[in-house]
Amino acid sequence: MINDDNLGRFTLTQSQHAHIEHKPDHPDNAHFKQYHDLFMSNVALSDIIFQYGKEAYLYDYDGEQYLDFVGGIATATLGHAHPLVRQALTDQSYKVISVNNSFLSEPRINCARFLIEKSCMDQVFFCNSGTESIEAALKLSRKWSHEEKGADAKEIIVFEKAFHGRTMGAASLSSKREDQPEFAPYLDHIQTAKFNDIESVRELVSDKTAAIFVEPVLGNGGVYPADRSFLKDLRALCDEKNIALI
Repeated sequence: MINDDNLGRFTLTQSQHAHIEHKPDHPDNAHFKQYHDLFMSNVALSDIIFQYGKEAYLYDYDGEQYLDFVGGIATATLGHAHPLVRQALTDQSYKVISVNNSFLSEPRINCARFLIEKSCMDQVFFCNSGTESIEAALKLSRKWSHEEKGADAKEIIVFEKAFHGRTMGAASLSSKREDQPEFAPYLDHIQTAKFNDIESVRELVSDKTAAIFVEPVLGNGGVYPADRSFLKDLRALCDEKNIALI
């Protein structure tokens, strides 16, 4: 959390939080007590509790204003209580809340069409989370490679400091597997190359390589963007060797 004197408010970031001292009767104290009683902890909890939000800003119980740069870790970037979002949610709540993927719904069709028109993709597979999308991509790439290249083509190349999720398949592709042996055994046939180093990738590629998983920006390992030339070289290498690029 960064105090911005020019803005007269706080800027909230994912990795930085100020320690806040509260009075004994402050509502945050009761909330934190409930948290420790009710929740299994798996993250370093911030001292801030938000009461409400408005568009790009969040407000705590003291009325302090924060500029939200976290956006639900890039999953909820439309702001808070935006009137257009509220109206869309309200309108849909009077129709259909949710159906499973065995049934079609108009919003799902419209969303899929919008994503395809705004991207370079041909089709859409909806997931509930980022780690689920990685699991789906992992299964899809191995299925494709099995049919396209043979039953032995199961190898996956990932990169140092990568983070792809917390489920077992995604964790197997992430560098944290080296520091968390308690979750072993992870998936096998996973090889690790150096980020932004195409030669380290070439050294690992073989006829058994099914896919290469790469983040355009390494987030969990620090904010390290991939070089444009590196991504182009990866695309060319995958085209040349018939490898799925995820």
